[in-house]
Amino acid sequence: HAYIAGGFQWDSRTKCLYTNYVGYRGHLMPVANAENSKKSDATPYSYLPPNKQYICSYINNWLRIKKIWNLSLIPPELQAISKAFKEYQCDAKKFEMSLVELYQQRKYINDNYRLCDNATSTP
Repeated sequence: HAYIAGGFQWDSRTKCLYTNYVGYRGHLMPVANAENSKKSDATPYSYLPPNKQYICSYINNWLRIKKIWNLSLIPPELQAISKAFKEYQCDAKKFEMSLVELYQQRKYINDNYRLCDNATSTP
């Protein structure tokens, strides 16, 4: 999904860094293979986790990742997030992201930009 939300403009290093990003613990999360396949590249418009108690955390992580990586949100995605936020009575305070946190995440990205150099070099 990142590709269609703006990642198509990234160079190969940024794509590799996004794929392997460990600067934010909500970016890569272990899930069952079947559930990961079900989710695929779906947005909250067409997929929410089956564990209802995790939905608020899921959309919070989704929005943080979008912000950290400067990815776009489309109207159906925003509508689905808003609907889930209300339906599952998510706590707005948990969705706050300080500028310090955002800058720390983006600094981590910049500091690790060359991490994937070996993956992007050609023999």
